[in-house]
Amino acid sequence: MFEQPVACALEQEKKKGITQKALVLSTMVQEPFVALYAMMAILLTKQLNATPFEIALLTMLKPVVSLFSFYWGSSLLKRKHHLKTNLLLASCLSFAPFALSPFMDHVWFFILAGAMYALFSRAGIPALMELLKINCGEEKEESFSRASSYAYAVGVICAFTFGFLLDFRPDWWTNLFCIAAALGLTATYILTRIPYEAKTYVPKKIDLRDTIVHPWRVTFALLKRRKDFLHFQVGFFLAGFGLMLAMPAIPGFLTKLNLSYTELFISLSVLKGLGFIATSSHWARLLAKRHISFVSIAVFLGFSLFLLALLLASFDRNWVYAAYLFYGMAQAGSHLIWHLSGSIFSGKEPSFQYSSVNVLAVGLRGCIAPLLGGIIAQVLSDKLTIGLGVVLGLYSAYYMFSKLPKCSESTI
Repeated sequence: MFEQPVACALEQEKKKGITQKALVLSTMVQEPFVALYAMMAILLTKQLNATPFEIALLTMLKPVVSLFSFYWGSSLLKRKHHLKTNLLLASCLSFAPFALSPFMDHVWFFILAGAMYALFSRAGIPALMELLKINCGEEKEESFSRASSYAYAVGVICAFTFGFLLDFRPDWWTNLFCIAAALGLTATYILTRIPYEAKTYVPKKIDLRDTIVHPWRVTFALLKRRKDFLHFQVGFFLAGFGLMLAMPAIPGFLTKLNLSYTELFISLSVLKGLGFIATSSHWARLLAKRHISFVSIAVFLGFSLFLLALLLASFDRNWVYAAYLFYGMAQAGSHLIWHLSGSIFSGKEPSFQYSSVNVLAVGLRGCIAPLLGGIIAQVLSDKLTIGLGVVLGLYSAYYMFSKLPKCSESTI
């Protein structure tokens, strides 16, 4: 009579192993594109003479399209059997436009292609996190952290390679985007290997109005019911707003420092990647032991330190290296809590609606923060914009600290 439980345990262990391998491989093949994508604003500024307004628009569109990502993820509320299809289609669509990069030389194409990548790369997150929760259970934090670390290690190698190539042949940048996108598309095939047994499900017929309104109703009901999750969202919103506010000012700020492509890639990818890799496992262990809101405080302070170090680069440009090391360290924690907060807060509930709220929050702050940051940077100064980001980061940490006693009462 013990044979059936043992067989189930072995089957679950097999699913976990396959899922972990697919997660690691898919994130690794996507990383060359991620490394280039992180440099897009600077590449457009240097290669296509993008204006501050165009860079602000690029920065704004990346998070704004998350409003559409929110609907993509929320569609799982009524079509749970489409979980894997939802993920695979999002993965494919995120990279497809960049296959045309060598034939395009206009800023607006790359702005739209970048927005499409931002839309679909986030759109698939709720489905991926739910699959990770189903197949990996309590090891989801460790599995995700390990995959992210391997990916960032690939990013470090790519950064050296891309920096050298672009210093030698700057006009190759569109070809590099095309090659990196082709590699990213292979992630779609790898993700097909993740086990998932879709249950027979007949979705209810809904009208267009219900399709638009229903996810918002569910979101507001969730936030009203779960005050701890609401406090987490407010704190993360404030910190993210500060970071997004500063982002349009950073490309122009770095360009004025006259850094080479190699130096920029070392900062934006290598040192950021090393900071991520060095601290990723520590963040995972901390998250396993402490409340997610406590971990958030440390992350928000890390982002404030990043922006403060950037300001110090005005006096000594070597502070740029320290800044992106700090950014990588904070990003490791942010990457973990942002992606896993849905599965952590959801407990035994399905996690995709919680994860969709994260995506929605990115879109909402993206409607305001980057455009506001671009205006402040152009009318006043880059330094002031970055300084405001520091202030908001520090305040978000204070806010989360003030709510920590209430949050700690949760069973999470």
